[in-house]
Amino acid sequence: MNSATSSEPQVWDYQIGQENHPSYVAHIGYRVFPEFYLGMAYSAGPFLGEHPRASIGRDGVDSHPQKIWEVEFLYERGKTQVRGEAFHDTWEVPNVDDYPVDVSGYVEIKQKFLTGLYGALRYGTMRFNEIRLSSGEWAAWDFDIWRWQAALGYRIRRNLDVRAEYMFNHTAGPSDPRDNLLSLQCRFEF
Repeated sequence: MNSATSSEPQVWDYQIGQENHPSYVAHIGYRVFPEFYLGMAYSAGPFLGEHPRASIGRDGVDSHPQKIWEVEFLYERGKTQVRGEAFHDTWEVPNVDDYPVDVSGYVEIKQKFLTGLYGALRYGTMRFNEIRLSSGEWAAWDFDIWRWQAALGYRIRRNLDVRAEYMFNHTAGPSDPRDNLLSLQCRFEF
């Protein structure tokens, strides 16, 4: 990777010979037994580009890094699959003494019912820590989020399937933006 997960899109493009401010990613995984896989990953890199760092008077490879630890699992048996991930994400933010942290993750179960017919249910969350304000008080730096998703699909042929999904979102804040989503999808592979 050439940029941190939260970096702006304009720094995602790799330039040949780029040596400034790379991101580092490591992953290790192990199949504990045939049905169960366990993995862990780490990523670190600066999430601010050159111009924002220069405008706040700091530079250097370690300037404002984002660090993410991740743990994942996958369990498959018969027609059932259960998977999940958990993340611990930390940023160094300009003019903030404490490290903003979010702990997030999801758990998902997929089930094949009949030939071609399948369904899935997923729960995800993102929780934010509290940081000290300039007034000395503690406050959450963003609002916690919960998400439920349910999907039902049918594989018509090997390369064609249809799917319907509903996503219910909830934000713990002064006003919930009511950003639930219904999607219908037809996928054709060639």
